[in-house]
Amino acid sequence: MALKTQRDIIYVCSHAENGGIYCFDVSEDGTLNQISFKYADRPAYATISDGYFYALLREAEPMQSAVNKYFINESYMLEKTDTMLTHGSVAAHLCIHEGKIYCVNYLSGSCICFPDKNIVLHDGKGSHERRQTSPHPHQIIPTPGGKYLVVNDLGNDTVSIYTPGLEKLKSRISAPAGSGPRHGIFSPDGKFYYCVGELDSTLSLYSYSCGRLKYISSCSTVPAEYKGENTASAIRIRNGYIYVSNRGHDSVCVLKKWGNRFLNCGFIDSHGSSPREFNFCRDYMICGNEGSSTLTVFKMREDGMGEYCSCVDNIVNPWCIVPHKANFSYEETRRFLDF
Repeated sequence: MALKTQRDIIYVCSHAENGGIYCFDVSEDGTLNQISFKYADRPAYATISDGYFYALLREAEPMQSAVNKYFINESYMLEKTDTMLTHGSVAAHLCIHEGKIYCVNYLSGSCICFPDKNIVLHDGKGSHERRQTSPHPHQIIPTPGGKYLVVNDLGNDTVSIYTPGLEKLKSRISAPAGSGPRHGIFSPDGKFYYCVGELDSTLSLYSYSCGRLKYISSCSTVPAEYKGENTASAIRIRNGYIYVSNRGHDSVCVLKKWGNRFLNCGFIDSHGSSPREFNFCRDYMICGNEGSSTLTVFKMREDGMGEYCSCVDNIVNPWCIVPHKANFSYEETRRFLDF
């Protein structure tokens, strides 16, 4: 969809009962200027595809999450066009791939594909006594080339790969015990998969080929001397650097792949509490701190580190940040062939 004026826009999901979806313009100096706000009950995650904004709502009906579909108009405001129940509870992630909508339901341990309404139920558990008593799929994304879909399950320590439409299980690999696979991303060349272990604050490296993953190594996302509680969360790649946010250490860990391991390049202080989410717009990183209900902005440097610029207060539980050009997270991988 061609807009009349091109601006640098981000959408922020405020996961609160009186929350919704904020729209901000990112100015040349990194200042966030609010354009609009669309009420929605506890939006948890969102993505953009073909001029539409798709948002997951935690509980549209009792014990039922839903996907709201919005048209993005010429003023970047959202106009709701459809609502689809996910046939599960506490939906955590979604992606749009080849005209189909894929969602994972964290609490009910299921994955669903629209419009087919194919549902896959996970089973099993992990070693964490409190967080891994049942399956909890946390993310679904396409593989490089778009031939398959990857599902990280925090509850049973697995990473599964499915054929389109969730018709068949292509492969499944066990993650390090107790790691809790949360979010992952493929390397720019499509040959490796980087997966965040939420529960043990690690980043795991896998090789990828022909719908199968092979575990290589893991590294910590917090300093060795840090002894406090922490859960790792979001992951992004920018200019050769890999970024992982830490809730507890309250930082974004900056890494690089170095052979068969990761090299820790340093940490960016989030200047807030519990950075669940972050994303990039031009040369700026915007960090969503759910503990302090703030958005903090950083100017990125060539060495991969960031310098604090500004803060927006009173954005309750900023769980997801989506740049208007955010198709890059999934669509960039489609230019690669499956290896």
